[in-house]
Amino acid sequence: LAEFKTYIGIKKGVVLALKVKGGGIKRTDGNLFVPVEERFFAGGSHSVRGWSRSQLGPKDEEGIPIGGNSLLETSAELRFDLARKFKLALFADAGNAWVKSFHYPVNDLHYAAGAGLRIKTPIGPAGLDFARPVFDEERKWQIHFNIGHTF
Repeated sequence: LAEFKTYIGIKKGVVLALKVKGGGIKRTDGNLFVPVEERFFAGGSHSVRGWSRSQLGPKDEEGIPIGGNSLLETSAELRFDLARKFKLALFADAGNAWVKSFHYPVNDLHYAAGAGLRIKTPIGPAGLDFARPVFDEERKWQIHFNIGHTF
């Protein structure tokens, strides 16, 4: 699993935050089984925010997430200072998880966009993000509460 994050100051009070995260699992002992707790799951407040936690990626026949052996996620977020303690964030996320190891079909990415409000607290930022899938049949809004930075 590898993750790259960078933050670019656009002008006073405006920051562009970027993240790319990818991973792959392959056992070296010839066994194809990967325990579910070791698999990758996508969707949620620190992933693709248009989906609820772990709801993006492989699922079983009953629709229960089973995780994958490959993961690719990316996010871009513009953060604006609104007042001394408040920030507005506009973001776009993309990603997915796949069963096949080290398999990243970019034509199978799912996209989400949204906005969030952050407040500075003594223990770090707290915020609400509102997001929904784009270019997808799923159109349900997701609300995520965060303590700390999303990335």
